[in-house]
Amino acid sequence: MACRAFRNTNQTGVNPNNSSVKINIDTIDTAKGGDTIGAFDTANNRYVVRVPGWYMINGSIVLAGANVLATAYGAAIFINGSATVYGQTYYSASATGMRLTVQYFSYLKAGDYIELFCFGAGNNSSSTLTANAGTNNTFLEIVQQSGPAQIAATENISCKYTSSTTTIGTSATTVIMPTKVWDTHGIYNTSTGLATVPIAGEWEIVASLSCGSATGAIADSVTLTSIVNGTASSSFNLFRFQTTSALSPFVHGTVKVRLNAGDTVGITSSRSAGVSSFLS
Repeated sequence: MACRAFRNTNQTGVNPNNSSVKINIDTIDTAKGGDTIGAFDTANNRYVVRVPGWYMINGSIVLAGANVLATAYGAAIFINGSATVYGQTYYSASATGMRLTVQYFSYLKAGDYIELFCFGAGNNSSSTLTANAGTNNTFLEIVQQSGPAQIAATENISCKYTSSTTTIGTSATTVIMPTKVWDTHGIYNTSTGLATVPIAGEWEIVASLSCGSATGAIADSVTLTSIVNGTASSSFNLFRFQTTSALSPFVHGTVKVRLNAGDTVGITSSRSAGVSSFLS
């Protein structure tokens, strides 16, 4: 399982100011192996891990020239939007160009995403940098070193996570469940509350919401809904108040959805405005 992608046109306006700026890798390098499982997202300029395992990541940025001399420049790998590792630091003594490189070896889970950034310690805001295009200039390589190369159609993929305390609001909010019961392929992200589907097929989603005491007007409700790629998909059974007395809402249900590899799935919860605030 491997991918190689590069910057197809010069990226101008790169302006790190003691900060890192994303390099928008936008083209699959089909001449050098391409993307074996279609995991590179060219719209968002990132590689999205579909199968958990150990990965080797190589990045290269060729800058056309340095604008702030005698200061540090470097390439960086970001995982899930956060700086994870910086490559060797280069100090430019002249305005000539330079190549910045970075390597990283790590275990990654399904749904993790990888991006390439350029770091500059000086202020490049007034005179910005240019990252040169080209398959041998500015590129990102990802190779899985261990773990299954692919998931068999007969293989069981499932996870179960729980949360002991969740505040239920009036707007649909993703329920984040931090406690793992099991996760066969590391597909659930406890930071986002989303599972990344590693293989296409029909998936079954089971959810339960057991709530503390709450009151509401007759016909007010508490709802659970599945979301796919950030959009509401299917509703589970809802709890509807039949009395104004205090009750402990309980919602449980199962939905089946057809999903593609790389889709993200989660659960949202909400209550009618007339229902008092409560914890699940």
